[in-house]
Amino acid sequence: MSDKIDKNALNGLLADLSAQTGQKSADVKSNLQSGNIDNLLKMVNASDAERIKKALSSKSETEKILNSEQAREIMRQLFGDGKNG
Repeated sequence: MSDKIDKNALNGLLADLSAQTGQKSADVKSNLQSGNIDNLLKMVNASDAERIKKALSSKSETEKILNSEQAREIMRQLFGDGKNG
């Protein structure tokens, strides 16, 4: 089973987040790209928001999450592969 997330799956995740938060998919994507998750956290249930905040407040936990292949693929999809042209 591949750990890669295709564009359709990423768009599906954005659509799910959009539906859960009541924000447009483009706004969700923009918030994620800018690192502004406060608007998203306001829209999820309190226990999920707390778990996310707790994970992101721990440097080691954040690094573990960001270094996962799934997170890397999502970041490539959201931010591009870093190559010019």
